[in-house]
Amino acid sequence: MHPQGRSRWIGAVGVLVGLAAGLPGGEATSGWAWLHPGLARIETRLQDLEAALAGLPRADRPQYSERAGYHSGYLRSQTAPCQVTIDLGRSQEFTSVAVVPAFSATAGDGPYGFPPRFRIEVANEPDFTDAQVISDHTGDDFAPGVAPVFVATPGMTARYVRFVPTRLCPVMGDPGHWFFCLGEVLLFADGSNVARRAPVICSSEKPNHPVWDRLFITDGNAGLGFPVIPGIPGFNGWCSALAARPDERKWVQVTFPASAVLTELRLFPLHHPRFPERSAYGFPADFRIEVAADDAFTQGVRTIYTPPRDYTGPGDNPLPINLLGSPARAARITANRLWRGAEHYLFALSEIEVYATGRATPLPGRVTTSDDLGDPEWSREALTDGRVANGPLIPWETWLAGLARRQELAAERAALLPQQQAARREAQQRAAMLGVAVLLVAGVGGILLAWRARRRRAQELADLRERIARDLHDEIGSHLGTIALMSEMAQRPGADALAALAEIRTLSQEAGTSMRGIVWLVREPGRPSLHRLAEILHQTAGTILRDLAWTFTLPPDDARPAVLDLDGHRHVYLFFREALHNIVRHAQARTVDIRFAWDARGITLEIRDDGRGFDPETIVPGSGLANLRHRAAVLHGTMALITRPGSGTRITLEIPWP
Repeated sequence: MHPQGRSRWIGAVGVLVGLAAGLPGGEATSGWAWLHPGLARIETRLQDLEAALAGLPRADRPQYSERAGYHSGYLRSQTAPCQVTIDLGRSQEFTSVAVVPAFSATAGDGPYGFPPRFRIEVANEPDFTDAQVISDHTGDDFAPGVAPVFVATPGMTARYVRFVPTRLCPVMGDPGHWFFCLGEVLLFADGSNVARRAPVICSSEKPNHPVWDRLFITDGNAGLGFPVIPGIPGFNGWCSALAARPDERKWVQVTFPASAVLTELRLFPLHHPRFPERSAYGFPADFRIEVAADDAFTQGVRTIYTPPRDYTGPGDNPLPINLLGSPARAARITANRLWRGAEHYLFALSEIEVYATGRATPLPGRVTTSDDLGDPEWSREALTDGRVANGPLIPWETWLAGLARRQELAAERAALLPQQQAARREAQQRAAMLGVAVLLVAGVGGILLAWRARRRRAQELADLRERIARDLHDEIGSHLGTIALMSEMAQRPGADALAALAEIRTLSQEAGTSMRGIVWLVREPGRPSLHRLAEILHQTAGTILRDLAWTFTLPPDDARPAVLDLDGHRHVYLFFREALHNIVRHAQARTVDIRFAWDARGITLEIRDDGRGFDPETIVPGSGLANLRHRAAVLHGTMALITRPGSGTRITLEIPWP
């Protein structure tokens, strides 16, 4: 193998060994996956999970309020029997159930007291003799997050929903007692929460007003924030004119295109982007919800809702109001006591949604208000545009399902990441072992290749020596034999001794030239330079063409260094000498011009004489043309012959680089 090729091959092995040493792969499907099929599956699944999570809603932090939810009593066993039952009042169809954990500001950002094992079941009989389990986590620990436990129940009809914990939470600082908490239970039908304000039956309770009470798990306050796909923050809401007193009358009214049976009204407080630390910006401290049969609020006026005396506001959570199936044309929210700002009092909201029987989306309506702030950043039209300050609203049921799905996929991703790291480490270990193996194979292979190259080189040198020996025998032996014969003839009586001596002198010089050329080939180490070959050709021309006028054009001294193997030098040398002998013996030339050069394409030897020429179609016996063509073929080159009688001869040998 050529030394340059060998170095490139060893370099490639070095790159592979570098990879085995632990160069990192890509974050998509990494370069280590080809060494570990399981890693490819894990990383493909992680990519799918990231793509799915990017399209799901999120609730990274709970929205705390004083009405946190339900708190059981302290029980003496981790598996003590206990339960919470929601009574819908009648059998009815619902499409999903969502159970939201309780959140407490004293417990951090995670759920508080949610049991690790539980089941959810529904029934139409109060004793649950016809119970159906719709969610079962009694055989494995459930890892709760901010998201709810969401169960789709299409076509399900029941009156009772029961949450049964089968493994409780330990009381911190009291290892002998156990408890559990729930934040909210929601059942959806036609997009509305039919469990709102439904009676709650529990087997154990530890009330602590105004934070813990069983009724708080059906008050509609889930503590998860607004049901949005996060967007670009903005005001996106309405604000009244500023008031000097808290009891000034401010109201917002939504009038529908036609009368409808109203089921639910949802108020979305404003989270002001300039005051992120203040929740429910502008939400009134006291208010009432009314419906009427006409837009002038003169017919069929009914007050549907007023908050309890201890009500502290919804925080950054939507406030759902049950409208009790009231037929109406308009709904109005009137502030009895305004929200207190820095120097003024005001009433502000982000969005109002009103639902009617048979509709899963809010009713369209025209908004009127008692007055306006007069600032273009605020508008009454923003109250029904489907947006709040942090993004576009989506159906509450869809949002809760998305939160639960996000938690499920995030848990799967969290479980896959250690597996990915372990698989990568295993793949890197395999790569290291493979790299060592490849390095060993490369080393052994390199030794074998070097040994084979030395053997091949030794054989080539042996073959060259054999050819040189034949050349010595043919060239020098022939000249010496002729010299011996001429010497013997010169000793005979009457022989022309001077002529014989002249011939002996000529033969001796030719033998000496041949000897120098052959000895030069033997002495040159490795792959001799073409500059050295040019010198030998020049010396040979000086000997053979001594009686003629001749020129020899050599390459310039700054010509690109080039080499040829010894066998190539031999054939070029013998081709050159054969051509010059033909000129001396047959051409009757006076001048000879020789050019020897090389470039990026190869080597060129051109010999031109002004002799008598000949017809190339006629093979002249003894001309040596067959030998010249043979040597050109051995060199993988081409020989061009241009001649005709009376106009000299030009021989051109072109040899490509091997």
